[in-house]
Amino acid sequence: MTRAQIKKIFGYNEDLGKECPLAWRIKTQRRRIGQPVKWSLAPNGYIRATVTWEAIQKAVYAHRLVCLLNSPQFQSLDDLPVVDHINHDKTDNLADNLRPVTASENAQNGSKRRNATSQYWGVSFRPHQNSKNPWFAFMTFNGRTQHIGCYPTEESAALARDHEIIIIFGQEEVLKRRIPLNFPE
Repeated sequence: MTRAQIKKIFGYNEDLGKECPLAWRIKTQRRRIGQPVKWSLAPNGYIRATVTWEAIQKAVYAHRLVCLLNSPQFQSLDDLPVVDHINHDKTDNLADNLRPVTASENAQNGSKRRNATSQYWGVSFRPHQNSKNPWFAFMTFNGRTQHIGCYPTEESAALARDHEIIIIFGQEEVLKRRIPLNFPE
């Protein structure tokens, strides 16, 4: 579906709630103009709405619809890349929480794994490799994991990782891409 088609069908309204801030712009036998779009929770945790267009019924994720409505640089759902939920809440589909990103940028904003050995991003505990400096700092850049160094404390490894990211990307790009830093101050 194109952006123009979606704009004819849906209107964006934050007052309808964070889950699905969309309202109908077309009247049918079952719905009226301004009525909130009915949604359901998909098994993967995302909110989806069912759209009927030209006799074809299709389930579409609400975050993709909201992002397309608020991103004039994209002309259709097919043009729209990955949509990132900035606060990691799959049910928060307000425009302020969504941004179109590449798959690589989306991975950088991912949540930490539950079985992580460190409380910091880009740091892991590897005592078997270096007993004096067991904290390993790393970063992913251009799809490759890059070793930064081994450090005696978890905090020093996290600081080294942050420092390296700011050197490579620059402070403005880190903020623009919302690359997670361990010590953003």
